[in-house]
Amino acid sequence: MKRRSLYGFAVLFLAFALMPVFLTAQGTLAAALSTATGEKYTAVGWSLGPEYAASSNVDNAYRLQGKLLLVVGEMDQNVDPASTMQVVNALIKANKTFDLLVIPGGGHGPGGAYGERKRNDFFVHNLLGVEPPDWNKIKAKK
Repeated sequence: MKRRSLYGFAVLFLAFALMPVFLTAQGTLAAALSTATGEKYTAVGWSLGPEYAASSNVDNAYRLQGKLLLVVGEMDQNVDPASTMQVVNALIKANKTFDLLVIPGGGHGPGGAYGERKRNDFFVHNLLGVEPPDWNKIKAKK
């Protein structure tokens, strides 16, 4: 399998049609998802047709292969955190394994320094096959 990269920005890491995908030769994937675009259209009552379902993370959660990290800010005003929880629910129903990081008080963004560290650790572990540092054993700077 070839390494592929599609780029964009949002905060959830998921692998489906509307978001960036990082796919390694081992099949590990993570991606950034924003359901904001589709949700805006449904909010105004537009009929979306089969294309929306075909690219829906909820409808396609059962297709997940590889590793997945979802990051969501509790106070995100761009993408309602409930949208992420719908994806989480679909993944659980599909018996998929994934990691979920909720940033308390966080908005629409990568999760600050902690989110960046967790994301980096996720990629180091899943793409490089190396265990990241045990941050609980490292003294924090005061």
